[in-house]
Amino acid sequence: MKFKSITLISTLLAVVPSHAAISLSTITSTSLETFTQTSTATVAITTTTSTCNVANGQPAATTCVATVWSSAGTFFKQYCSSSWLHSGTAITTISSINWSQCMSHCIQTASCSGFNYISVAAANAVLCYPYEGSMVVMNAGSIDQAMMMTTVNPCLATITTSTTSTEVNVLTTEVTSVYVSTITLTPTPTPTPTPSSTPTPSSTPSESSSAVSTPSISAASTPGQDFVTVVSTIFYTEMFTVGCSASAY
Repeated sequence: MKFKSITLISTLLAVVPSHAAISLSTITSTSLETFTQTSTATVAITTTTSTCNVANGQPAATTCVATVWSSAGTFFKQYCSSSWLHSGTAITTISSINWSQCMSHCIQTASCSGFNYISVAAANAVLCYPYEGSMVVMNAGSIDQAMMMTTVNPCLATITTSTTSTEVNVLTTEVTSVYVSTITLTPTPTPTPTPSSTPTPSSTPSESSSAVSTPSISAASTPGQDFVTVVSTIFYTEMFTVGCSASAY
């Protein structure tokens, strides 16, 4: 009896499933941002200026002197030409008195706040008109004179001007930004083997030397899986005698 050993190497693949790997990373960045706000507005500017000098006490002259004077907190402004008081109410009319006498009469009358005075030397006509109430001074004839009493300094003038004001506000703030990055790693596909057909022992015995057949492997990819290759060797032993054969696997 002769024995013939045929060694068959078969390649098997064990498939080991795997899961995709996920990587999370957080990036935080901090920066400074500057904001500028500009606003423009019109602003009124009020200033007070002096236009004349205030004398202390009544002038000594009996005629009109263009001046401003004060006494006991009251200001007296004398207009000696082309001026007339309006909007007041006449208290009385006095004739044949000089300027200083007309002024004294107004000061001694509690309700008097000024007077108009007319002096025409050629006609020897002199008239004094004391007035009460709030009055304004207006232009008149050259022979018209006036005096007005007030508690406000007439030598002070209020001047209002306007200017443009520009305001710039600069605000610096800290800004924090957070970025989250997700990275998914997919394993590289491993080839799936395709074994070749299993060799069949010859029906006619042969006394030639033992033959070893190695199957070829073709690759087929399966995404998302890892593969472990397992190599196993299967021995086939064929026993035969001349005229009959028997095989055992």
